[in-house]
Amino acid sequence: RNQDMDIFYAENAIYTTCDLEHPHFHFHMNKMKMINEDKVVARPIILHIADIPIFGLPFGVFPHQKGRRNSGWIMPSYGTDARWGGYVNGLGYYWAGSEYFDTKLTMSFYDRDGITLRSKNNYSKKYSFSGNIDLETKQRFSSSVAAEDRDIFNLGKSRQTDYVVRWNHRQQLRNNQSASVNASYYSSGDYNRRTGIEQQKRLNQQAVSNATYSKRWPKSRNSLSINLSSRRDLMAEQKIDPSSPFYTIPSRSGQQINLSNNVIPQMAFSHSQRALFPTKAKNKSWYNNIN
Repeated sequence: RNQDMDIFYAENAIYTTCDLEHPHFHFHMNKMKMINEDKVVARPIILHIADIPIFGLPFGVFPHQKGRRNSGWIMPSYGTDARWGGYVNGLGYYWAGSEYFDTKLTMSFYDRDGITLRSKNNYSKKYSFSGNIDLETKQRFSSSVAAEDRDIFNLGKSRQTDYVVRWNHRQQLRNNQSASVNASYYSSGDYNRRTGIEQQKRLNQQAVSNATYSKRWPKSRNSLSINLSSRRDLMAEQKIDPSSPFYTIPSRSGQQINLSNNVIPQMAFSHSQRALFPTKAKNKSWYNNIN
Protein backbone atom coordinates (compact mmCIF):
# COMPACT_ATOMS: atom_id res chain seq x y z
CA ARG A 1 0.00 0.00 0.00
CA ASN A 2 1.11 3.60 -0.54
CA GLN A 3 1.06 6.34 2.07
CA ASP A 4 1.85 8.85 -0.69
CA MET A 5 3.92 8.95 -3.86
CA ASP A 6 7.18 8.86 -1.86
CA ILE A 7 6.46 6.23 0.82
CA PHE A 8 5.49 2.62 0.10
CA TYR A 9 4.66 -0.28 2.44
CA ALA A 10 4.88 -3.99 1.61
CA GLU A 11 4.53 -7.39 3.31
CA ASN A 12 6.43 -10.60 2.48
CA ALA A 13 8.73 -8.54 0.28
CA ILE A 14 11.95 -9.46 -1.51
CA TYR A 15 14.84 -7.02 -2.01
CA THR A 16 17.81 -7.67 -4.34
CA THR A 17 20.24 -5.82 -6.58
CA CYS A 18 20.66 -8.84 -8.87
CA ASP A 19 18.89 -8.11 -12.17
CA LEU A 20 18.35 -11.74 -13.21
CA GLU A 21 14.84 -13.10 -13.54
CA HIS A 22 15.71 -15.64 -10.84
CA PRO A 23 18.23 -13.69 -8.67
CA HIS A 24 21.29 -15.37 -7.21
CA PHE A 25 20.56 -13.78 -3.84
CA HIS A 26 17.83 -11.80 -2.12
CA PHE A 27 16.63 -10.53 1.24
CA HIS A 28 13.23 -11.71 2.38
CA MET A 29 11.34 -9.35 4.72
CA ASN A 30 8.00 -9.78 6.49
CA LYS A 31 7.40 -6.02 6.53
CA MET A 32 9.06 -3.29 4.50
CA LYS A 33 8.84 0.50 4.26
CA MET A 34 10.46 2.16 1.24
CA ILE A 35 11.08 5.91 1.18
CA ASN A 36 11.73 6.94 -2.41
CA GLU A 37 15.23 8.34 -3.08
CA ASP A 38 16.13 7.79 0.58
CA LYS A 39 16.13 4.34 2.20
CA VAL A 40 14.37 1.02 2.77
CA VAL A 41 13.53 -0.05 6.34
CA ALA A 42 12.49 -3.67 6.95
CA ARG A 43 12.05 -6.34 9.64
CA PRO A 44 12.96 -9.10 10.09
CA ILE A 45 15.45 -9.81 7.29
CA ILE A 46 16.69 -13.18 6.05
CA LEU A 47 19.47 -13.42 3.46
CA HIS A 48 18.95 -16.15 0.85
CA ILE A 49 21.75 -17.27 -1.48
CA ALA A 50 20.62 -19.63 -4.24
CA ASP A 51 17.26 -19.82 -2.40
CA ILE A 52 19.03 -21.15 0.72
CA PRO A 53 18.55 -19.09 3.93
CA ILE A 54 21.98 -18.06 5.25
CA PHE A 55 21.35 -15.79 8.24
CA GLY A 56 18.80 -13.38 9.66
CA LEU A 57 18.64 -9.94 11.32
CA PRO A 58 15.83 -8.48 13.43
CA PHE A 59 15.77 -5.36 11.20
CA GLY A 60 17.79 -3.57 8.57
CA VAL A 61 18.17 -0.33 6.64
CA PHE A 62 19.16 -0.27 2.94
CA PRO A 63 20.11 2.79 0.86
CA HIS A 64 17.72 3.75 -1.92
CA GLN A 65 19.50 6.66 -3.58
CA LYS A 66 21.22 7.38 -6.88
CA GLY A 67 24.28 9.36 -7.88
CA ARG A 68 26.23 9.13 -4.60
CA ARG A 69 28.08 6.71 -2.36
CA ASN A 70 25.74 4.77 -0.12
CA SER A 71 26.23 2.41 2.79
CA GLY A 72 24.85 -1.05 2.19
CA TRP A 73 25.31 -4.80 2.16
CA ILE A 74 27.95 -6.52 0.04
CA MET A 75 26.81 -9.74 -1.58
CA PRO A 76 29.19 -12.72 -1.46
CA SER A 77 30.26 -15.35 -3.94
CA TYR A 78 29.82 -18.98 -3.01
CA GLY A 79 30.84 -22.41 -4.21
CA THR A 80 32.74 -25.57 -3.36
CA ASP A 81 36.43 -26.38 -3.46
CA ALA A 82 38.28 -29.67 -3.07
CA ARG A 83 40.47 -28.15 -0.36
CA TRP A 84 38.16 -25.73 1.46
CA GLY A 85 34.86 -27.53 0.98
CA GLY A 86 31.80 -25.33 0.73
CA TYR A 87 32.47 -21.61 1.13
CA VAL A 88 30.80 -18.21 1.19
CA ASN A 89 33.33 -15.52 0.22
CA GLY A 90 33.01 -11.74 0.75
CA LEU A 91 29.78 -11.30 2.71
CA GLY A 92 29.87 -7.89 4.37
CA TYR A 93 28.83 -4.28 4.72
CA TYR A 94 30.09 -1.05 3.14
CA TRP A 95 29.90 2.09 5.27
CA ALA A 96 30.27 5.48 3.58
CA GLY A 97 31.21 7.35 6.74
CA SER A 98 31.86 10.72 5.12
CA GLU A 99 33.40 12.31 2.04
CA TYR A 100 36.79 11.75 3.68
CA PHE A 101 36.45 8.18 4.90
CA ASP A 102 34.79 4.86 4.09
CA THR A 103 35.22 1.28 5.22
CA LYS A 104 34.31 -2.16 3.93
CA LEU A 105 33.87 -5.03 6.39
CA THR A 106 33.67 -8.53 4.91
CA MET A 107 33.88 -12.11 6.11
CA SER A 108 34.38 -15.48 4.45
CA PHE A 109 33.44 -18.93 5.71
CA TYR A 110 35.26 -22.08 4.58
CA ASP A 111 33.72 -25.33 5.79
CA ARG A 112 37.06 -27.19 6.04
CA ASP A 113 39.43 -24.30 6.61
CA GLY A 114 38.05 -21.57 8.88
CA ILE A 115 36.82 -17.98 8.94
CA THR A 116 38.44 -14.86 7.47
CA LEU A 117 37.57 -11.31 8.58
CA ARG A 118 38.64 -8.25 6.56
CA SER A 119 38.50 -4.51 7.10
CA LYS A 120 39.42 -2.21 4.21
CA ASN A 121 39.53 1.48 5.17
CA ASN A 122 40.07 4.37 2.75
CA TYR A 123 40.73 7.99 3.69
CA SER A 124 41.46 11.11 1.67
CA LYS A 125 41.56 14.88 1.80
CA LYS A 126 41.69 16.66 -1.50
CA TYR A 127 45.03 18.31 -2.34
CA SER A 128 46.50 17.00 0.93
CA PHE A 129 46.68 13.24 1.47
CA SER A 130 45.03 9.90 0.72
CA GLY A 131 45.57 6.29 1.65
CA ASN A 132 44.14 3.05 2.90
CA ILE A 133 44.62 0.64 5.78
CA ASP A 134 43.72 -3.02 5.27
CA LEU A 135 43.41 -5.42 8.19
CA GLU A 136 42.79 -9.12 7.70
CA THR A 137 42.73 -12.04 10.13
CA LYS A 138 41.97 -15.70 9.69
CA GLN A 139 40.91 -18.26 12.27
CA ARG A 140 41.86 -21.57 10.67
CA PHE A 141 42.26 -25.16 11.71
CA SER A 142 45.58 -26.08 13.26
CA SER A 143 47.82 -28.19 11.01
CA SER A 144 47.49 -31.03 13.54
CA VAL A 145 43.79 -31.49 12.66
CA ALA A 146 43.30 -34.17 10.01
CA ALA A 147 41.44 -33.12 6.86
CA GLU A 148 38.59 -35.57 7.48
CA ASP A 149 38.05 -34.13 10.99
CA ARG A 150 37.73 -30.52 9.88
CA ASP A 151 34.29 -28.98 10.28
CA ILE A 152 33.56 -25.26 10.69
CA PHE A 153 31.46 -25.97 13.79
CA ASN A 154 34.53 -27.51 15.52
CA LEU A 155 36.87 -24.61 14.75
CA GLY A 156 37.05 -23.48 18.38
CA LYS A 157 38.63 -26.75 19.57
CA SER A 158 41.93 -26.48 17.69
CA ARG A 159 42.65 -23.35 15.67
CA GLN A 160 45.47 -21.09 14.59
CA THR A 161 45.27 -17.31 14.17
CA ASP A 162 47.02 -15.47 11.34
CA TYR A 163 46.78 -11.83 10.32
CA VAL A 164 47.96 -9.29 7.74
CA VAL A 165 48.33 -5.51 7.97
CA ARG A 166 48.77 -3.33 4.86
CA TRP A 167 49.14 0.44 4.77
CA ASN A 168 49.40 2.77 1.78
CA HIS A 169 49.70 6.52 2.26
CA ARG A 170 50.32 9.43 -0.13
CA GLN A 171 51.04 12.91 1.25
CA GLN A 172 51.18 16.11 -0.75
CA LEU A 173 53.62 18.51 0.95
CA ARG A 174 54.35 22.19 0.41
CA ASN A 175 56.64 23.59 -2.25
CA ASN A 176 56.17 20.77 -4.79
CA GLN A 177 57.12 18.03 -2.35
CA SER A 178 55.42 14.68 -1.84
CA ALA A 179 55.89 11.49 0.16
CA SER A 180 54.44 8.00 -0.01
CA VAL A 181 54.58 4.85 2.11
CA ASN A 182 53.62 1.31 1.13
CA ALA A 183 54.03 -1.24 3.93
CA SER A 184 52.78 -4.74 4.67
CA TYR A 185 53.24 -7.30 7.43
CA TYR A 186 52.30 -11.00 7.42
CA SER A 187 52.19 -13.03 10.64
CA SER A 188 52.65 -16.23 8.60
CA GLY A 189 54.83 -16.77 5.55
CA ASP A 190 52.33 -18.98 3.73
CA TYR A 191 49.30 -16.77 4.46
CA ASN A 192 48.47 -16.01 0.83
CA ARG A 193 48.84 -19.62 -0.25
CA ARG A 194 46.54 -20.83 2.52
CA THR A 195 43.84 -18.16 2.29
CA GLY A 196 43.66 -17.11 -1.36
CA ILE A 197 40.82 -18.40 -3.51
CA GLU A 198 42.03 -16.29 -6.46
CA GLN A 199 45.14 -17.70 -8.17
CA GLN A 200 46.82 -14.28 -8.29
CA LYS A 201 46.72 -14.00 -4.50
CA ARG A 202 47.98 -17.56 -3.92
CA LEU A 203 50.97 -16.92 -6.21
CA ASN A 204 51.93 -13.67 -4.46
CA GLN A 205 54.76 -14.83 -2.19
CA GLN A 206 56.49 -11.49 -1.63
CA ALA A 207 55.86 -8.85 1.05
CA VAL A 208 57.11 -5.54 -0.32
CA SER A 209 57.42 -2.29 1.63
CA ASN A 210 58.83 1.01 0.45
CA ALA A 211 58.90 4.71 1.25
CA THR A 212 59.53 7.51 -1.24
CA TYR A 213 60.17 11.25 -0.96
CA SER A 214 60.22 13.51 -4.01
CA LYS A 215 60.83 17.19 -4.70
CA ARG A 216 60.31 19.15 -7.93
CA TRP A 217 61.69 22.52 -9.06
CA PRO A 218 59.35 23.49 -11.96
CA LYS A 219 61.26 26.57 -13.10
CA SER A 220 64.57 24.78 -13.50
CA ARG A 221 62.87 21.51 -14.51
CA ASN A 222 64.78 19.56 -11.90
CA SER A 223 63.48 16.80 -9.64
CA LEU A 224 64.83 14.68 -6.82
CA SER A 225 63.58 11.40 -5.35
CA ILE A 226 64.77 9.27 -2.43
CA ASN A 227 63.52 5.70 -1.96
CA LEU A 228 63.80 3.03 0.74
CA SER A 229 62.56 -0.50 0.10
CA SER A 230 62.34 -3.93 1.70
CA ARG A 231 61.30 -7.27 0.18
CA ARG A 232 60.53 -10.38 2.24
CA ASP A 233 60.24 -13.90 0.83
CA LEU A 234 57.07 -15.29 2.45
CA MET A 235 57.94 -18.86 1.47
CA ALA A 236 61.55 -18.86 2.72
CA GLU A 237 60.84 -21.22 5.63
CA GLN A 238 58.99 -23.64 3.34
CA LYS A 239 61.88 -23.64 0.87
CA ILE A 240 64.39 -24.89 3.50
CA ASP A 241 62.09 -27.50 5.06
CA PRO A 242 62.81 -30.92 3.44
CA SER A 243 59.31 -32.14 4.34
CA SER A 244 57.63 -29.24 2.51
CA PRO A 245 56.41 -29.60 -1.08
CA PHE A 246 58.06 -26.20 -1.72
CA TYR A 247 61.50 -27.40 -0.59
CA THR A 248 64.26 -26.07 -2.85
CA ILE A 249 67.24 -28.37 -3.39
CA PRO A 250 70.51 -26.42 -3.05
CA SER A 251 72.44 -26.22 -6.33
CA ARG A 252 75.77 -25.96 -4.52
CA SER A 253 77.25 -26.45 -1.06
CA GLY A 254 76.60 -23.56 1.32
CA GLN A 255 73.83 -22.01 -0.81
CA GLN A 256 71.60 -19.69 1.22
CA ILE A 257 68.09 -18.31 0.73
CA ASN A 258 67.51 -14.67 1.59
CA LEU A 259 64.68 -14.12 4.04
CA SER A 260 64.54 -10.43 3.17
CA ASN A 261 66.31 -7.86 1.02
CA ASN A 262 66.65 -4.33 2.34
CA VAL A 263 67.80 -1.58 -0.02
CA ILE A 264 69.67 1.40 1.39
CA PRO A 265 68.34 4.83 0.38
CA GLN A 266 68.47 5.29 -3.37
CA MET A 267 68.68 8.83 -4.68
CA ALA A 268 67.80 9.92 -8.19
CA PHE A 269 68.17 13.38 -9.71
CA SER A 270 66.72 14.29 -13.10
CA HIS A 271 66.64 17.32 -15.34
CA SER A 272 64.04 17.70 -18.08
CA GLN A 273 65.06 18.62 -21.60
CA ARG A 274 65.03 22.26 -22.62
CA ALA A 275 65.89 24.18 -25.79
CA LEU A 276 69.59 24.80 -26.27
CA PHE A 277 68.84 28.15 -27.94
CA PRO A 278 65.50 29.29 -26.47
CA THR A 279 63.52 32.10 -28.03
CA LYS A 280 60.16 33.79 -27.60
CA ALA A 281 59.82 34.63 -31.27
CA LYS A 282 56.80 33.24 -33.13
CA ASN A 283 58.90 32.23 -36.14
CA LYS A 284 61.59 29.92 -34.78
CA SER A 285 64.74 28.95 -36.60
CA TRP A 286 65.78 25.29 -36.90
CA TYR A 287 68.41 25.63 -34.18
CA ASN A 288 65.77 26.84 -31.68
CA ASN A 289 64.37 23.28 -31.68
CA ILE A 290 67.62 21.68 -30.57
CA ASN A 291 67.26 20.25 -27.03
